[in-house]
Amino acid sequence: MYGRTLKLLAMTWFIASGAAGCGFASPGYDGTSYACAATAPLCPPGFTCEGGQCRQGDIAPDPPDAPLAPPAFDATITVPDAAPPVTATFGERPDADHQNVTIDTTITDADPTANDGASERDAIDASPIASTLMRFDLRAIPPGAIVTAASLDVVVNDPIESGTFRLLPLTEAWTEDGATFLERKAGVLWTAPGALTPSSDPTRVLGEIAARAIEPITITLDPAVVQAWVTAPAANDGFVWISTSPDGRGGQIRSREYTDATLRPLLRVTYQP
Repeated sequence: MYGRTLKLLAMTWFIASGAAGCGFASPGYDGTSYACAATAPLCPPGFTCEGGQCRQGDIAPDPPDAPLAPPAFDATITVPDAAPPVTATFGERPDADHQNVTIDTTITDADPTANDGASERDAIDASPIASTLMRFDLRAIPPGAIVTAASLDVVVNDPIESGTFRLLPLTEAWTEDGATFLERKAGVLWTAPGALTPSSDPTRVLGEIAARAIEPITITLDPAVVQAWVTAPAANDGFVWISTSPDGRGGQIRSREYTDATLRPLLRVTYQP
């Protein structure tokens, strides 16, 4: 009797709920649960919809997922400092960083077979033509270094009255004790006598200065040319000094053999390792 009364009460609730908008599909009671529609999971008081069935007793909802903790990381990231630029000097002065790296000589059409590699002075003249050859070995600069600046310190022994001293990269190898106006080394001719084009490259001026007094001077050099020597040491043939005087003027600088070593040529190169 009690079961029939409960069933009637439940059916009455289902009918009322349906009239109020309950979406039960084929409600039925099997003694333990009622069928309920998944689309409208409404159950009578004391019942909870679970798996499509209204079951007696409250079913505790699943606890919410715990929030994910943010990934742990070290907030302090150490970035190594860039290596500071390095300035190195090359030459035969007592305070040079790298010594025994210089060769120089004068060649002239006034005596085309003469070698002047041991002279204390280097001549640069327009008429008769006299040119100074000079080279610095830069292999002490580490491979991959980026040249950012370069300059050449020399002491003018005889100033040029007009025009300039112009420095052009050489394109052919030569020796200090073998170079003459005709030959770049013993038994080997220059392509152009006097190390003129194409034995030198007039399109790439390494540096230029109008030296009008007997004094030390500093010539700013094209770092791209020096960079090429650092990148490919075998292509470093040095450079030639020429006079651009329109009226045949010239001058002299003190060479690497000059008696006072503090007055010898000095090349200064700044690079980023």
